[in-house]
Amino acid sequence: MMKRRKVAVGISIVCLFIAAIAIQATFGGGIGLKIDPQEITVNPGSTITYDITISSPGNDCFDISVIPYTCKKEWFEWMEKERVCVKARGSTQISLDVTPTDKGNFQFGVKAVSISNPRTSATCLAWINSVLPTPTPTPSPTPNQPPTCIGLMPNLSSPQTIMTLNGTKEIKWTAFACDPDGDTLYYRFCLIGPGTGYAERTVQEWSISNEWIWVANQSDIGYSTIYADVRDGYHAPDYDDSCVYENYTIMPNQQPRCACLMPDKSEPQPNGTQITWTACALDPEGEQDQLWYRFWLIGPETGNKWQNMTSWNTNNTWAWTPNEPGNYTIEVEIRDRYLPILAYPQYRDVYAQYKNYTITPG
Repeated sequence: MMKRRKVAVGISIVCLFIAAIAIQATFGGGIGLKIDPQEITVNPGSTITYDITISSPGNDCFDISVIPYTCKKEWFEWMEKERVCVKARGSTQISLDVTPTDKGNFQFGVKAVSISNPRTSATCLAWINSVLPTPTPTPSPTPNQPPTCIGLMPNLSSPQTIMTLNGTKEIKWTAFACDPDGDTLYYRFCLIGPGTGYAERTVQEWSISNEWIWVANQSDIGYSTIYADVRDGYHAPDYDDSCVYENYTIMPNQQPRCACLMPDKSEPQPNGTQITWTACALDPEGEQDQLWYRFWLIGPETGNKWQNMTSWNTNNTWAWTPNEPGNYTIEVEIRDRYLPILAYPQYRDVYAQYKNYTITPG
């Protein structure tokens, strides 16, 4: 049974609009391939059901595939090949749901390839075209009033720090607006700052969503200005009102400083005594920044050469049980998580030493 063509049109989102034009082209072997509807106009988010009809002069099966061309693959109900079989001088019909989400002119194709003779095929082309809908105001005894943007707020206060070399910081911006007529409002977000070369850039086009997620990275370090434009579609051709948040600061990671290193037992200590060493450092990011530690030793038991006693780890203590008397120097290296350890194993931000710790014969 043929599937009835249906078009579902969403009316709540003003962002992008889409239309489609399909034309048929057949190649070789008398195969017939037709797509219906041939022309259609829809809004973003609408679902169009295309009926694809395949006919053949002889018994044959066909692989049906979608060629997205300028469309996005995620718009299509299926992208994998669909196999259909057709009786001689008969036809078979399958359906394809397409849900475009962007505005503009787009094209896609549907191709049928014969299983018995892969050199025999037929192709149909389709175009999608869109326009912004013109809002129809509800009749009112008084003229429609424009909306007012009353605030723009981030969920994270300024400043925010990019903690790692390749790290990001997600900041959710929410615009607040009111409309005297209770109209549906549309929002657009723009950004000016280091990440845009200090040129205004639209980072989220018109939609009914009053939220935008800014994924800031190293390129955004510095001061940025964020704009939220609002409109109801009945007045200004661009926007009715706007809110601005100036000088939102993205900061680079600050390295730890002021390292110290202390034993739990004062010297001298007899050989064979366990001594626990504790390292500390101050970091501008505080508990937000994970610190890493590596302990070193030089003295009689290392042949008076520096020896790495621990690998990089987040434990700021090291338990040492000396096995030879003499004078020792203990060192701790400290780093934060800005640079990846595997890529930069020898890097350190700060270090501390305790010199000439004396171990006596046991």
